[in-house]
Amino acid sequence: MFKNSKVAVLDFLSLNRNLVLSCFTKNQSSRKAISYGRLLSIFFRLKKKSFEIFCLVYLLFTEPTVVIAQFALRRNGGLKGSYQFHRLFEIRRFIKLNKVSTAIEFGSGASTILFKKYMKDFFSIEESHEWATNYIEALENSKMFSKSYLAELRTTIMVLPRIEFLDAAGELVCSYELPDEITNRKFELAYIDGPTSWIQSEHFFDAKIRDQHKSIPNTSALELSFMPQYLLIDGRRATVSYFIEKRSMQSSSLVLKGSFNKSSLVRPYHTIIYNK
Repeated sequence: MFKNSKVAVLDFLSLNRNLVLSCFTKNQSSRKAISYGRLLSIFFRLKKKSFEIFCLVYLLFTEPTVVIAQFALRRNGGLKGSYQFHRLFEIRRFIKLNKVSTAIEFGSGASTILFKKYMKDFFSIEESHEWATNYIEALENSKMFSKSYLAELRTTIMVLPRIEFLDAAGELVCSYELPDEITNRKFELAYIDGPTSWIQSEHFFDAKIRDQHKSIPNTSALELSFMPQYLLIDGRRATVSYFIEKRSMQSSSLVLKGSFNKSSLVRPYHTIIYNK
């Protein structure tokens, strides 16, 4: 346990080793090394990093297995970035505040461990067989999860094909090829972190794409027969834009990423769409 904890701390520190340099390196376009604007920039960077460290420490005490999973999965090249702790902190807080008990997750990761713990009915949908295999192997290699737990975890992860298609308006979107056993279930929450937002098929390279970065909407939640009460969206600007323009979503309330809870020192990470 001590060895794994030490590795986790070293990994986190390595994520932020350039913080001081990025804050205090001289501005080449100005003779003044530190101006008021520079100091303000330093303050906001330190504030953000301080909150990420707070989230890590908080999760170490409340959800240690999630932190262990987060660092274990980094070994295979996934889940990089210290913002991941902010993301996991918000997911846990959202589940607790809204007393959510059933959920579907699009895109497996460390959050899968978190959802599995608190949900009585939960599925994680993944598009990559390779990632799903590496996922379980990474957790096995951490030596912190029992074989029975990993066997149970496997049953919650479904690897399904990613598909691209033109919607009724001719816009290119992507989704998972969901089976009836998923589409006909009722979930209180849909967590949207997949599938991949970038065009995969050359057949659609000339299709209508509104996002300036060529990201396409993930419409998996709209494929469900019963719209979840909450949609929690991890970034994915194109997906958020697409959802809020849908007529079926007009009665829903929207909380944009970074814009709600304005009294907070740190802007929230997720966008929330929920039924009133």
